[in-house]
Amino acid sequence: MITPNCDMPNNDLLQRIGDESYSRTALAKEIAYYFWRDHDRAPDIKRVLAGDFVRAVRLFEELLPGWAYKVSRCSLSDDAWAIPDPHDARHIRNILDLAGRVHPSSVWKVGVDVEVRPPRGELPAVSILALTVLATNLIKWRRDLIAARKRGKREVMRALEKYEPYETQERLALKKAIRHAFGAD
Repeated sequence: MITPNCDMPNNDLLQRIGDESYSRTALAKEIAYYFWRDHDRAPDIKRVLAGDFVRAVRLFEELLPGWAYKVSRCSLSDDAWAIPDPHDARHIRNILDLAGRVHPSSVWKVGVDVEVRPPRGELPAVSILALTVLATNLIKWRRDLIAARKRGKREVMRALEKYEPYETQERLALKKAIRHAFGAD
């Protein structure tokens, strides 16, 4: 079972990564398509699902350059945490564009993390893969939201509904802030 620290638009993909009964081949193809819109890299993903820690770290660094990360393991779970690194000069502009003005408790300020229970394999490669899926999905959501904000309030609300179908305290606060910013309070 995989538990993220935040709401995620594509949560079903995370849950399939956490389901050991799901076919590794099918899952590897789905994840490769999610990342690159291509199935050619599915063998790399399959190796990560089998526990290739080095390949998991390389994949994370390829897809999320400029992010700091930590990985840990205890007797109950594998954990992985990441945050946009504000000290990485190569990617600081991209990170600032994505983060913009956000709440201090936002995942853009405190990081994203996943927990995989029970631990799998010799090294926590699956937790890094799940973290990569979570973080890339949040980046896509944030970019859509920023683009929608430029188009107007109605588009912002549509973007929120598309990626967060259920209400959370954070989403309710975000909706209120959007209404306030557009003078609809």
